Amino acid sequence: MAPSPLTPLPREQSVAAFVQLAGDDTKSWMLGLVRSYSVADNQYEIADIAPENEKNPDIYHVPVSHVIKFPQDAGGDRFSAGELVLALWFDHEQLQWTSILYPAVVLTKHEAQDGAYVVAVRYSGDQALNYVQEQRLLKIPPSLYHECLGLFDAVAQSSSLPDDVEEAKLEPSSKRR
Repeated sequence: MAPSPLTPLPREQSVAAFVQLAGDDTKSWMLGLVRSYSVADNQYEIADIAPENEKNPDIYHVPVSHVIKFPQDAGGDRFSAGELVLALWFDHEQLQWTSILYPAVVLTKHEAQDGAYVVAVRYSGDQALNYVQEQRLLKIPPSLYHECLGLFDAVAQSSSLPDDVEEAKLEPSSKRR
């Protein structure tokens, strides 16, 4: 849920922000930290959480409606099979999670022994199943759903849900991240 302008998010709050990244033609969801809030403009100043240049991080001025506290509150009923979401991607070469959220479709969810949830997703343009901890997923706010639909074109066309769901149920838990 987008923050209310009446109760701005605190400085250094971790967020997901819908921004136009330098060099990109389209907007993307990225992780950032709140630097400040302007009451006059109803915008946050957001710093990239993983800047390429740490001494001079990219700063974005983002409307309140395009900023979401991240991670979102957990709850096993948040995601359903077939739902389009945004998810962090694990970079196996760098051995770390990216700071950009990518479009994905939820296939199944699994409850871990500690009560947390792991969600099987398929990313746009990737046929592999990926297991992502629930807190690394972002539910799109209804107010931004239509603006974000372009991000999902490829994932919606590439996922045949019935087969994916059965495959995700059979996948061994050792592959989960």
